[in-house]
Amino acid sequence: MNDLSVVGLDLRSGSSVHVDDEPKYVWKTKGYGGDETLVCWHCYHGMDAPPGTRVPLLCRGGKKYGKVRTHSTPSVPR
Repeated sequence: MNDLSVVGLDLRSGSSVHVDDEPKYVWKTKGYGGDETLVCWHCYHGMDAPPGTRVPLLCRGGKKYGKVRTHSTPSVPR
């Protein structure tokens, strides 16, 4: 599991973020199970999903240039 790339989009700041940018507890409050303002960058930008699709991230770790975790059915764009 440590070869996964966790790249997200912080909807509040509009910034691309990586799992190593902040401690996990920060991402857990923003991603899946939190306020869901941290979403998959790839899905939001229309890669394998309609642009604007919001898939809240579940942060478990990863490294910057590893593989990207696949998702189940993405949520409908809001």
